[in-house]
Amino acid sequence: MASSAVAAPRVRLIRNRGWGGPSCLQVSGLPNLFISRDRGASFFGNPIPPPAANSGAVLTIEAVPRLMIAAADRVIHESRDAGCTWSVRYTIMGAFQQPLRAVAAPGGRAWLWTAELIVRYDPDGGVIERATPEGFVGFGVDPANADHIRGVGVSGQGLWDSADGGIAWRRIGLPLGVPILTAAVNPANIDHIVAVTTNGLFTSRDGGTTWTLVPDFTDGTNACQVVFSPVDPNVVWMLVRRNADFIFRSSDGGSHFQPLRLASGVGDFCFRLIPHPLDANIVAMAAGGLFIIEAAARSITGAQCCGGATDDASFSPANASTIYVFASPR
Repeated sequence: MASSAVAAPRVRLIRNRGWGGPSCLQVSGLPNLFISRDRGASFFGNPIPPPAANSGAVLTIEAVPRLMIAAADRVIHESRDAGCTWSVRYTIMGAFQQPLRAVAAPGGRAWLWTAELIVRYDPDGGVIERATPEGFVGFGVDPANADHIRGVGVSGQGLWDSADGGIAWRRIGLPLGVPILTAAVNPANIDHIVAVTTNGLFTSRDGGTTWTLVPDFTDGTNACQVVFSPVDPNVVWMLVRRNADFIFRSSDGGSHFQPLRLASGVGDFCFRLIPHPLDANIVAMAAGGLFIIEAAARSITGAQCCGGATDDASFSPANASTIYVFASPR
């Protein structure tokens, strides 16, 4: 088993200093959106109480200064002033049951995806939605081409690849032969995938042509979230449904995982992990409230936010203390 020592924090220099931060004291147009400027110690939002939402997602788009998107159920919202004011951009027409997730793409674009459909957002063009060829449990975008996308299907019968934004799909790679419960695609290299299956944890670095079983993690049925760090693609975070040792971290691209040995747990629940865009040793967890987990310190700090359940969060790409939270009452 690999050493359990945590590497020294890796911090990325800010690439888009024009992004800035919110200049407002309250949010307008999206009642589910809340902002913290002090790393979760306090929040401000919309004076209108947030409505209930079955699915919520929020994403800061680093490539375009101050641009953000958020999805409240079927409605996609857009902000061009770092989250202060929001307008409706698109309403999703297709049916879906699983929560939406948001992924950044080159050129200021983004994809929202769920098991049943994908939606491409273009700040200067249209919004396009397409059905998935099977239920997706993982999704990634080529960092050089926003229309080259990769899907991980639940069946485990190979990966799905599209070069034209989901118009046409082809299977690639070899099948794992067992269902995939959840998967993460490296945002820096879509051939690099970590997949959680009913038979354990597997990694591929060649687009699914070969798969390698992770030797030191066997609790695949309880692992429910896997995410790559955008700062360091060798860092992978994993959430496991347990009352202890619920956060695991890999520093070698998913070949080995070690628990952080935190005192608390998540029980039978599965929550969303949000890796920090500037520091590979920090990940947030949207779990009712907002929790900040630091690997180097082996610490977890929580913040209750917004009078409801926290569904998703996104860090500012320019200020490590600014956090955006999507929350709705339960």
